[in-house]
Amino acid sequence: ESFGAGGRVSRFQLQSISALRTSVKCRIIERMKWRVITLLFFFGLILLGWHYIDWQAYISDPSLIRDAISAHKYWTPLIFIVVQIVGELMLVPGTPFTIAGGLLFGVFWGSIFSIFCSVVSSTLIFWAMRYMGQSSIIQYLHNRFALMRRYNVSLENRGFRHVLVMRLLPFAPNNFLSIGYGLTK
Repeated sequence: ESFGAGGRVSRFQLQSISALRTSVKCRIIERMKWRVITLLFFFGLILLGWHYIDWQAYISDPSLIRDAISAHKYWTPLIFIVVQIVGELMLVPGTPFTIAGGLLFGVFWGSIFSIFCSVVSSTLIFWAMRYMGQSSIIQYLHNRFALMRRYNVSLENRGFRHVLVMRLLPFAPNNFLSIGYGLTK
C-alpha cells in the first residue's frame, strides 16, 4: 500500500530494504565466519606442528632432514617440496631446508627447489593474512597506530623497492615479513 506521492515510501519498499539489509548482514557474518575458521586452522597447524615435531633438532642439524627425505628414492623431490612448504607455513625457518636441499640435490637443484618452496610458502602466508585480516584487523591497525598509516603510505610510494630490500636481508625472517605485508593495505 502506498502512502502517496511526495517522496513517501511504500510498505513493500520498506520490507525490501529490510530484507536487503538482513541479506547483507548475513553475507558479512558468513565471510567473517570463514575467515575465523581459516585463522583457527592456520594457527592450529602451527601449534600442532610445533608440539608434535621436534623442529629444534632439524633446525640445528639439516642432515636429519636429508636423511629422513632421502629414504624415498623416487619421491624425494616431491617430498622435499611438500615438507619445506608445510614447514615454512608452520613458521619454521627456511635455512635448514635450504641446506638440506643442497645436501640432497646439489647446489643448483637444491637452490631451485628451496627458492620455489620459499616463494610458494611466502605467497600462501601473505594471502592467508590478507584474506583473514582484510577488513577488521587491517582497519583496527590503521585506526590505532599512526606508524601503520605512515608505513602504508611508504609502501604505496616505494613498495617494490622496500619489499625487495627486506627480502634480501639475510637476517629478516621471510615468514614474518609475509605476515606483516599481508596486514598492510
